[in-house]
Amino acid sequence: MINVRELRLGNWVSLLGDFHQIDGIYLDFNLGSVHLEGNAIYNNADKIEPIPITEEILLKCGFEKKEEIGKYIGYSNVAISIWHNKVNNTFLVDNISKVEVYIEHLHQLQNLIYALSGQELEINL
Repeated sequence: MINVRELRLGNWVSLLGDFHQIDGIYLDFNLGSVHLEGNAIYNNADKIEPIPITEEILLKCGFEKKEEIGKYIGYSNVAISIWHNKVNNTFLVDNISKVEVYIEHLHQLQNLIYALSGQELEINL
């Protein structure tokens, strides 16, 4: 299950294995509901799951595979670089601030790109 408070309009999530974009978020009484494009509202986001970051997802987000150094694979786009640790399957964001940020899910990557650049991440799912 996903925490609705982590989501923004335009984030991509998984519903029963299919990818959907969020086009409505409703918060009330500490509960959250999400509206997915072309679908009903899902109370408490009970069936909504985050999309794990994988190489396939990064490539669909416009990242290019740049280099492989030992256990790390580097990917980059215009805004940031991401290092994938193949051993423990973690993704470290390398940006100008040099603050280590680990991400696991696509919506986190979308939110980070927006926070850093003010631009939405182009995704071709």
